[in-house]
Amino acid sequence: MNDSEITYRPHFRLRMRQREFPDGFGEMLLRDADNYYYDTQENTSVAVKRVPFKGRERDIALIFSVEGSAIAFISIFPLKLGELRRKTQMGKWARDETASNL
Repeated sequence: MNDSEITYRPHFRLRMRQREFPDGFGEMLLRDADNYYYDTQENTSVAVKRVPFKGRERDIALIFSVEGSAIAFISIFPLKLGELRRKTQMGKWARDETASNL
């Protein structure tokens, strides 16, 4: 994340409240993600991390875009069982090794 300014889209704020994620959760996901992906259909980036969520371990996805030196958080959600595998196998999400340099 270096010195990047982070902005929060209204949809991201709504999902944070609805899913009761703690403040700073998006920043932690971006900084400590297990893997990063590029969404080839939406032209956005995705950070995924497995964390305890509502009583069990879940993969949580943070959807974000890099706009110059700023990062915009777009959405955040728990992935359904097998969803990550399906998205990568279908080619919707492609591994992005460069995103870890943010």
